[in-house]
Amino acid sequence: MTAMLALWTPQAFSPEARAQEKAVTVVLGSDTGLPGGTVMIPIALKAKEGMKIARLSLEISVPDKLLRLKSVRTSLGAEMAGGEAKAEVTPSPEGSGFSILKVTVAAQKGLPAGVLATLEFRIGEEVGDTSKIPLQGAKVTLTTLEGQAVQDVGRQDGEVAISKTPPTFVNCFFFSH
Repeated sequence: MTAMLALWTPQAFSPEARAQEKAVTVVLGSDTGLPGGTVMIPIALKAKEGMKIARLSLEISVPDKLLRLKSVRTSLGAEMAGGEAKAEVTPSPEGSGFSILKVTVAAQKGLPAGVLATLEFRIGEEVGDTSKIPLQGAKVTLTTLEGQAVQDVGRQDGEVAISKTPPTFVNCFFFSH
């Protein structure tokens, strides 16, 4: 209960606390899946009021044997702004075991805040003792509608959690009759 109260103190919403926030934050989501299954990782944008971002470029280091990109999907919000998401995989240098996934989302009208794209990965069949695969944005580049590079950029990394057992589904008595 003490931790919850600490989150709701007036200091958490003070002008000083808000001033420390980045102008734009790129959020790489998380998902859980089984070996051999697929996971969906959203890429989202949080921007301060008035920020107009035209292009997002994000490079993610991906372990070759654990994850393979199947597709990238443009979100409805980005599509409505005339945007499109693209992904390009650069194979890993010999022996590194990591490929570089470059995701680009661009829109002539400006990218909306929220989810811009979703990455669909297939988890490898042989994951060994791995329980979490970190997804880290190695390089993030944002450009405004005016063509200026955004300097004040934050990043929130994601992860793929690997489950060894299938999820349990609990039926609701009220909806099953």
